Amino acid sequence: MHPLKDKFQSFGFQTKEIDGHNIKQIKKALNKTLKVKNKPSAIICHTIKGKGYKEAENNPDWHYKKNVNLEETKKIYSRLK
Repeated sequence: MHPLKDKFQSFGFQTKEIDGHNIKQIKKALNKTLKVKNKPSAIICHTIKGKGYKEAENNPDWHYKKNVNLEETKKIYSRLK
């Protein structure tokens, strides 16, 4: 699939790559996209799975966890504030 931006552009999309964790960049990209009327748009958000919780960051195994106990849930919430 990579480079994804080039693929979208080859189909005529207006394409923007942003930090998907940055709300200001997301808002700016969406506002800019809404102004373009003559072609489709794609916003590619680069993100880190589990960002903000070091045990989960870039750890695919963690994301399939079924039983998260109350202690771990509190730990997660405290780090994301």
